[in-house]
Amino acid sequence: MAMQYASLVPIYNDSLIREFHQRNIGWMSRYIRSANRPHAAHRYAIELQGLVLFLKNHIEKLLYEPLGDVVERFAELLQRYVISRHRSSRGRIVLSYHELAFHPDTKVPAMVKQFELLA
Repeated sequence: MAMQYASLVPIYNDSLIREFHQRNIGWMSRYIRSANRPHAAHRYAIELQGLVLFLKNHIEKLLYEPLGDVVERFAELLQRYVISRHRSSRGRIVLSYHELAFHPDTKVPAMVKQFELLA
């Protein structure tokens, strides 16, 4: 997790990611060598303004509970339906209340099996 958190690339609100890094640098440094990255501007960060910022803020407020729960429940049912249609496929397909994973083309199970043979 430390590597993933240290490698975050913001789409917008770059300052939020920098603040996150500062608050978590202590524990991340125990797991990776250079968790503290210097601030460097990149082309991915977008400063939201005007209508886009207005829409973002109001859509976030709209999707707070309970409407957000309804949208999440619909998305879960849709994902479960799509995943159940591919149950016989190869790859990693998990369907539980804690995890919805649909990776039919993944090579991870074959790699794990090879690793287990080496052990």
